[in-house]
Amino acid sequence: MPSRKVVKGPIGILIFDDEFNHIRFVTEVISQTLGYHPTQAFQCANLIHERGSYVVKSFPYKELHKARLIRNILVNSGLAVKIIPL
Repeated sequence: MPSRKVVKGPIGILIFDDEFNHIRFVTEVISQTLGYHPTQAFQCANLIHERGSYVVKSFPYKELHKARLIRNILVNSGLAVKIIPL
């Protein structure tokens, strides 16, 4: 059986649109959690709403632990979030 190569490339935090959270709330959570200026956070929230999901932050694979911590904060705030390979 051939060995499977694990690629440890960049990863991203993907936030999904939902029918529960208003864009203002999503903007505030992104701004507070990621330290984005409110205008930048609103742009992310708007893209999440328009596209159905959006990668709001990327990390090198070696920062997976940090990405998981941020994902947990976002999830605990009520957002639907996933870490994906980029």
